[in-house]
Amino acid sequence: MQKQSFLPVIAEEHFQKLPDSFPIGFLEAILKESTVNSLHLHNFLEIGLCLEGSGIFMFRDRIVPFSKGDVTVFPPGIPHSACSGPGVKSRWIFIFFDPAGLLSGVCDRPEILSTARMTDEKFPCVFKARKFPDITHLIKKIVKLNDDKKEWFETETKAILLQIFIEISRLSGHGRKKNEAEEKLDFSVIERISPALNHIAGNYKSRLKIRSIAKLCGVSIETLRRLFRKAVGRSPESYVQHMRIQIAASLLENTTGPIGEISARTGYQTVSCFNRQFRKLMGMSPRQWRMKNS
Repeated sequence: MQKQSFLPVIAEEHFQKLPDSFPIGFLEAILKESTVNSLHLHNFLEIGLCLEGSGIFMFRDRIVPFSKGDVTVFPPGIPHSACSGPGVKSRWIFIFFDPAGLLSGVCDRPEILSTARMTDEKFPCVFKARKFPDITHLIKKIVKLNDDKKEWFETETKAILLQIFIEISRLSGHGRKKNEAEEKLDFSVIERISPALNHIAGNYKSRLKIRSIAKLCGVSIETLRRLFRKAVGRSPESYVQHMRIQIAASLLENTTGPIGEISARTGYQTVSCFNRQFRKLMGMSPRQWRMKNS
């Protein structure tokens, strides 16, 4: 199995060359605290399983916590990035494949194998292990089949992948799918602020200056604010707060550290400010969040 660290490639497509005989790829990746998985997209369907650690995934206008056992699903062309929490190392296994190319021989309904519904903005992309344990279990079986490579493992892999794909497709959103022009426009805006998004992901604990962030993107402060609202639906300042709180939520859920320590590790000078921001974004106090999700 190939193993590598995430590379800081900003807004570039990562093309994987899959074997002709069995077109599926497995990639093990480690995301350390100091490493930011920069904004990127793929030309194959990507399914990821978090084997260890916690942190956040960033995609579209969302910042979503992840932890051990969670599954991510990103269809081709959806820009995304990831960041581990402070003091945390995340370990992942990713599966890349083209559903229509790999599974057409075991499924005679092309609509089931289409990733089109996954591009809908309502599609969650991150599936929590607590809520979707069956998906986590099935992906673990796929990983074990690939590791063991027993007789007929290709056939069994296809059967389980089809089951996984059907389960995930059923959870796809049913809202309006964006047309191609809108997708390109959205991506072009995200691409323009990708230096800012990557810088924030790697320095969210520090006191960030909007002027410096705008300079990274080669735009004025006013233009930066406009681009942020268009790309992620919020101001740069709000985006930073949202990222800090989501990382804090992940730490509260997956560690036993004191709330004051988590507050400091996510960039807050005082616990009172942290509590106020957390309640504002999450609808409950940090202590209540920990009790509900631990």
